[in-house]
Amino acid sequence: MRPGNPVVVEGPTYPGALEAFEAAGARLVEIPLDGEGMRADALARALERERPRLIYTIPTFHNPTVAVMGAARRREVVALAERHGVPLVEDDYLREVRFGSPIPPPLASFDGRGNVIHLGSFSKSALPALRLGYVVARGPLRDRLIHLKRVTDTGSTALLQRALHRVLVSGAMHAYWKRSSRIYRRRQQVIVAALRRHFPAGTRWSAAQGGVVLWVQAPSGVSVNALFEEAIAHGVIFGVGSAFFARPADQPFMRLNFAGLPEEQIERGVAVLGWLMRAQLAMPIGRSA
Repeated sequence: MRPGNPVVVEGPTYPGALEAFEAAGARLVEIPLDGEGMRADALARALERERPRLIYTIPTFHNPTVAVMGAARRREVVALAERHGVPLVEDDYLREVRFGSPIPPPLASFDGRGNVIHLGSFSKSALPALRLGYVVARGPLRDRLIHLKRVTDTGSTALLQRALHRVLVSGAMHAYWKRSSRIYRRRQQVIVAALRRHFPAGTRWSAAQGGVVLWVQAPSGVSVNALFEEAIAHGVIFGVGSAFFARPADQPFMRLNFAGLPEEQIERGVAVLGWLMRAQLAMPIGRSA
């Protein structure tokens, strides 16, 4: 990639990806989402119009909307990328954390020509402090990525890689994923119940059969940016919706992460946010938040 090259991303999407592409000087082209993630019709138009250098997508438990792309949509997206000769980066960061329902195979499984670059991570599904992930790529691209990895950070810690490898080979990680998925499912149920109790009418949210976050749309009249500042003052923090879009604005969305909190803290945090939202809605029209 060179400065000014267009890159297709979802709108919204993972802020870390936006930062990486912006650091490379890319021009971001947002594709709207529906209940299955990236819309194939909008992608097809963008490929014709923009001729991007890269497509970036999170098809499973999308961050932040938690949408899951169906198998037919996955085939269509992979076929579109291949037809236009555009590499497709699949960020499959949290496939292992799911609540029983089957999910479609990775995009890479529909790829017969090595056009899909598959990314995975153990930071969310195992231990955040590991900071270890992996890339599945073929041919010269794989060699180039190995070189870039070496010159960027001289390589990840060999000790942690060996330890993680032993755990994976032993099969113990699968039992851990099942246990943690049960815990996260219970916490998701707790936060959804808390939203119903504490958030004002008109609030909308999406939950999936996996993942560690909820994507919440605040009702009209609530400034999420102002809510963020107020929440910090009360000891509560969340992901501000504007951070997940290529063109930030006071978006009416927030990402709530429930994975690392005990149930009583989830309840308290949602109650605080609900109280602050109701206070905003009760303010006289025209008065600043």
